[in-house]
Amino acid sequence: MGYRKGKLIDIPDDPAVLAYIAGIIDGEGYVGIPRSRTRDGRERKNVYYRIRVTITNSDARLLLWLQKTLVGGSVASTGYKNQAQNQHKPCWFFHLSGANCERLLVAVIPYLILKKEQALLCLEMRGTGKYCEDDSPSDNVVYMRDVICRKVRDLNKRGVA
Repeated sequence: MGYRKGKLIDIPDDPAVLAYIAGIIDGEGYVGIPRSRTRDGRERKNVYYRIRVTITNSDARLLLWLQKTLVGGSVASTGYKNQAQNQHKPCWFFHLSGANCERLLVAVIPYLILKKEQALLCLEMRGTGKYCEDDSPSDNVVYMRDVICRKVRDLNKRGVA
């Protein structure tokens, strides 16, 4: 089943399915706010953010099930992590961003445990208004977005706390 560009994903009605998806996100997922710049990217106001959910696994069946269940999202292979020594299986990922990411997070927040705080911050970011290349936010909004982005980045940081 292919990705429907520009279409909103379908959210399952079954709480068990939503809880299972939340468990997948908690265990195999990334919930974050990557920071991007417009082409001329020199001014601070040209920085924009897009909330993102990415789930990575070495078994494509899980990710294809997500894509089929949600009727959307993209699934792709990243290839071998250590191809030279052929020590790892190919890695697959499922990806959602923007409005589709927001729809999914709203549906699974009651079931999230590990990624709940990141999900709430992502929804808070979406509440700051549009944030695309044509956006001209106030300095206050730019500051608020930077703070939210840093909080999510700190929560997702690897290593010893």
